[in-house]
Amino acid sequence: MVILFISIILFNVIAFKKNKIPTMNRKVNIWTFTIALQVVFDVVIEFKFKGYWYFDKGVDWMGVLAHTILIPPFNIMLLSLFPFNSSFVKKAIFINSLHSRYYYLRGIGFNS
Repeated sequence: MVILFISIILFNVIAFKKNKIPTMNRKVNIWTFTIALQVVFDVVIEFKFKGYWYFDKGVDWMGVLAHTILIPPFNIMLLSLFPFNSSFVKKAIFINSLHSRYYYLRGIGFNS
């Protein structure tokens, strides 16, 4: 729990101080879209597929904190690094590198 609170503070400070997104309006739009997409995904998984029944029967408050306060600043940092004014090839390489890092960090190899 301490690591979650440290992560929340760290990601929010970095996201709002060291980004290249010019206006607060865009930051709020990214934040709102991230939370809305997460809520829609959670509702579909919970009620349509009964996907969360094996964790807890109630509300996972740590998950709520992570989804509403931790993930949106990460998306702000990620979008501030995205090469919007570059060629299609550079954009594809950026997305592919994120995809590769995600699977590497999750421990899922490409040959598995």
